[in-house]
Amino acid sequence: MNEKASEARHLELAIRETSEESVWETPGYLVIETALEVTAYALGDR
Repeated sequence: MNEKASEARHLELAIRETSEESVWETPGYLVIETALEVTAYALGDR
């Protein structure tokens, strides 16, 4: 019985560590749109 509890605790810790590691971070670049790109997108979207 103790082995099962120990395994469950170990699995819970592994899941918690994995979920904390997968925090999404914003990319290291900035998207800058020009007026021409915005206009082209708007016309193409019609």
